[in-house]
Amino acid sequence: MKDSDGQGMGGADGGERASPSLDNILKALNHPLRRGILRRFHQHETGGRSPVELARELNKPLSKVGYHVRVLAKKGLIGLTDELPTRGSVEHVYASNVAGDQQVESILIKSKAEDE
Repeated sequence: MKDSDGQGMGGADGGERASPSLDNILKALNHPLRRGILRRFHQHETGGRSPVELARELNKPLSKVGYHVRVLAKKGLIGLTDELPTRGSVEHVYASNVAGDQQVESILIKSKAEDE
């Protein structure tokens, strides 16, 4: 199955998802909050992260963090790894699909000072 970007619908565990294209990487990382979110995923390589956890850590509204997490997922930089029942709703857990990618790491390193 393909998503709107023509990529497989696999998860961060490697599933069917192909590596995101350079165009998708650049579009996804064209916002400082998305770069900050992806940095958080790379700081905690073991296990996944939920938008709720990220919003707390980044001191940002959940609605903003959730939106930017969805953009990162749509562009293929992160993937859904788990869905946890939480107080009558479902908490989505994501992990990076691009940990160790040199292009992504370079963008994150070069833009860190600008984002802070």
